[in-house]
Amino acid sequence: MDASEEPPLYCARHSSTETLLHCGRCDTPICPRCMVQTPVGGRCPDCAQVRKPPMYIIGAQHYLRALAAASFVGVVAGYAWAQFLPGRMGIFFAAIIGLGLGWANAKASELATGRKRGGGMQLFAASGVVLAYAVRSALLGSPIGNSLDDLIVITVAVLVATTQLR
Repeated sequence: MDASEEPPLYCARHSSTETLLHCGRCDTPICPRCMVQTPVGGRCPDCAQVRKPPMYIIGAQHYLRALAAASFVGVVAGYAWAQFLPGRMGIFFAAIIGLGLGWANAKASELATGRKRGGGMQLFAASGVVLAYAVRSALLGSPIGNSLDDLIVITVAVLVATTQLR
């Protein structure tokens, strides 16, 4: 070994892996397997401190609020839907109703939970849409899945609600 040649470095976590990489913060030797790529460069797992964004950290109280909001909007929207649009509405108007219903469920969930997002929030917003349809069907005495218009409303509303809460 030359005097100018440095001894080989080994990863701090994988002692048998030779490396030339260092953590950008603490200068610990790291290998590609344990390196975490961050916006400011490669870091060791200790320095990277990868966390979920706060909007995706959801507690039990957030789920309860989302359930309450979805239930409230579902019942109110289902009642309004039955009162103001009891018959067939046409495909175009059904899509517009679906947009509004999905948006209302997503916004109610966001307002009730402090803008929380994720799979659980999507599930509650979608269940609010289904509840609205069930309330409408019960009030009108019509069987579920009775018309293409209703299915379009439900499909569009669920897509809008879940997309807004990703």
